[in-house]
Amino acid sequence: MVFVTTSGYIISVIGPYFSDGKNNDAQIMKHIIQHDIEEFKEWVTEDDIMIVDRGFRDALDLLQEMGIQTKMPAFNKKGESQLPVEDSNVTRLVTKIRWVVESVNGRIKSWKYLDRVLPNSQIPFVSDYVNIACAIMNKYWPELNTGDLEQDEQLASKMLYLSKQKNLLHEKIIEEGLDKRSCKWQKIDASSAPTFPRLSEEDIRNITVGVYQLKLAPCYTREHLDDDGNYEVFTCDHEENLLCAKIQSRHISSKRYRVWVKYDDISVNITVDTTLMDETEKSLFASHVCKMFIKAFVDHLTKNMDKERTSIQKCDIIWVIPVSVDLTDTSKQLLRSCAEQAGIPSDQLMFVTYTEAAFIYCHHSLGREHYQHLKDVTEYMVVNLGDIVRFNMTCSFVDIKVLKKDGTQVIDKYRTADNGCGGSLVYETFLKNLVRIFGSQFMTSLQKEQPSVLLDIERELEFKRDFKGNHSGKINFSIPFDPINSFCKKYLGEDLSEVICSSIYGNDITLISNKMRINSDLFCKCFKPTIDNIINLMENVFADYKDSHEVSAIVMVGEFSKYNLVQEAVRQMFPKKDIIIPTYPELAEMLGAVVCGHQPCQYKQMSQSQARK
Repeated sequence: MVFVTTSGYIISVIGPYFSDGKNNDAQIMKHIIQHDIEEFKEWVTEDDIMIVDRGFRDALDLLQEMGIQTKMPAFNKKGESQLPVEDSNVTRLVTKIRWVVESVNGRIKSWKYLDRVLPNSQIPFVSDYVNIACAIMNKYWPELNTGDLEQDEQLASKMLYLSKQKNLLHEKIIEEGLDKRSCKWQKIDASSAPTFPRLSEEDIRNITVGVYQLKLAPCYTREHLDDDGNYEVFTCDHEENLLCAKIQSRHISSKRYRVWVKYDDISVNITVDTTLMDETEKSLFASHVCKMFIKAFVDHLTKNMDKERTSIQKCDIIWVIPVSVDLTDTSKQLLRSCAEQAGIPSDQLMFVTYTEAAFIYCHHSLGREHYQHLKDVTEYMVVNLGDIVRFNMTCSFVDIKVLKKDGTQVIDKYRTADNGCGGSLVYETFLKNLVRIFGSQFMTSLQKEQPSVLLDIERELEFKRDFKGNHSGKINFSIPFDPINSFCKKYLGEDLSEVICSSIYGNDITLISNKMRINSDLFCKCFKPTIDNIINLMENVFADYKDSHEVSAIVMVGEFSKYNLVQEAVRQMFPKKDIIIPTYPELAEMLGAVVCGHQPCQYKQMSQSQARK
């Protein structure tokens, strides 16, 4: 029995014990406690936390009687094939810490004498040998945990936050019965693999929250190699950006798991190898595109300054680039290099996140253009709802921070972010309704042959920002009638009005001239998933942030903050909070960047572990 700390330091090795069905881990632990082996009761104290595996289940009561807190992976209940989401998340937290035990066992077995079955004649000596080996490892081998404290705290905070989130993909699979559909499994290789984001090692570590899964990867890889050394994985595409793969168990040869992966066609990490593809499928390096874009902006500004004959010199300008909160340091360094190549000196360049820039703008300008103004040394929840372009697509996001301005210092006290919370998701939901009317093949052909039609529909959705939830009856929604009607006749053999009447929305949508008259309840449903995501994330912040009572108001910025439906939902959910929205919330980020250039602020980020309850 080996006792270790979270750093891999070996506290004690007790044994050896004869082990069979009756003399298991739990019975050995009971024996150690009841007989106070090595004065066990002296070196554990009340409220110590002991991480154990499932074999110690029958010893938990005895440990808890001593005042020791125990954490153990969950068990499947009778009739369950897998753990519920909540139990799975708790188990991951336990595994994240307990992997140190397995690593220490692996270190012990790295000694040649201890990596094999020993004859019975060695039983009287094996305890001494193991203790000597462990003492040498404690003295001379590096700790397993060598990260810095602040990074570890941030990692732990991230895991605790993620452990409280719902598994929306799991809910989708169960609700739509995707796990029960028949699949046409296809063997894939590098040339036939589905479109999937290219992930760097840093991206993978961010997803797996550490290195434990990465170290297990070679074991799973060996299970998928055929006799010729080729890698075999079978996949099934259920829908766009949703992948299901068969993964061979590394423990049971007859068992295979279905792994579901939902992904975006984007990556938050730009590298020198990242490429962009245009509509004609021509590709360019992302770094080249960034450089040319920045250079065009610099040249345009310089030309205008020369034309106006201003006294401003290029050396007087501070260039401020607003960036996404999840842009990695590697990406920022590459972006800085692009800016330098475009003619911006490094000492005249600064980055600021979208949300921080918007907050500075609100602090600077609200008192002038708005009856409300932000105060110093006061905490505000800043909710940034917007659609940003990342590489070759638009991505909906919400970035929520609790910020406080103290003089020239902006203190970031709490932060969280998520996708699926902006106008792009509303557009996607609306398109799904169109698919239910016209069919997926029709919409795919329309997108390829007449992409401007879908662009017109997206713009019309943007014009509905003034739509209110208490609206009754139907709303007018302008559409490009002629191209859609022609497509209906070409692909469906009917005109547009006949297709709509015979669809599942025949009672909710009527056609008058070039306008669709849509039932207001149906239109509201397009916004509901997005608004629910936003409200849920905001509620989580108030529940998780320990000083949430200090938050005096909610500041809403970003393109999607303009929509009345969003504003109504936030006011209804948080009636006791002041809701502050600048006149032009969609411009707050850019205008704030200008303010940051004139009045640079020092940004201080608080530890997430200190901010959470």
